[in-house]
Amino acid sequence: MIQGNDNILKLIETKRISIKPFKEELLQGVSYDLRLDEYFVFPFQNHYDVKNKYIEYWKKTISNCYFDFGRHETEEDNIRKFGIQCVNPALDSNETVQAVEQKEDIDLEKFINDFISFNILSKNPNTGWRYNSCFISDHFILLPKQRVLASTIEKAGSTSLDITTKIFSKSSWARHGLEVASCAGYGDPHYCNHWTLEIFNKNEYPVVLQKGMVIAQIAFEKVEGCTKEYKSKYNNEGVDKAYSDYDRFGMMTPKKIKIV
Repeated sequence: MIQGNDNILKLIETKRISIKPFKEELLQGVSYDLRLDEYFVFPFQNHYDVKNKYIEYWKKTISNCYFDFGRHETEEDNIRKFGIQCVNPALDSNETVQAVEQKEDIDLEKFINDFISFNILSKNPNTGWRYNSCFISDHFILLPKQRVLASTIEKAGSTSLDITTKIFSKSSWARHGLEVASCAGYGDPHYCNHWTLEIFNKNEYPVVLQKGMVIAQIAFEKVEGCTKEYKSKYNNEGVDKAYSDYDRFGMMTPKKIKIV
């Protein structure tokens, strides 16, 4: 049986589930809204290759713009000057399309060159050890037809064997042309952590993923007869454990698929 908002509060009080940080306004009738964090991973892609894809997109987008080289400006200088069109789902519908310019929160120079990045190794069964390109950005730009792994701000889940969880996308994201958590399943009893979500941009234009956006919802359901506690690299030793950036990315990168 799916738990309603009153029962969710009781389960938190009795420490059978945990949601941290908890905000009353994110509690819905039969679920709790989860927010987007600033961590993003491109699985099995080298960091420099990913950056080059963004640079090539910007060049292609503004290729028809007029460049004034009279002041000895380079093409890269002009690319940074000209805004591009992105959709930010956090804006009101009448101002959804916004110009992204150098002096605003998002621009080519800041996004491509200034944000923190990591290359983390993991093993691909088909190609061997490969790098995963990892980024930290509170205004992440997802290009058209591009897929990325993201993470939730909240550490949420079950801390007992009689409660399981299920992650769902918010319907608003589908209306904005994004697939979120399309392959998410049940969270096993006793799994409580940040959730990794797959996001795919189905649009023909870039979309801004802003830290703090409501990205998904988690529901809690009663379980009978479960005696196996979830144990994996994706879980933690305690709901209050703090992670480094490197640890956060380590939990998000793909693991080897079992062959039984």
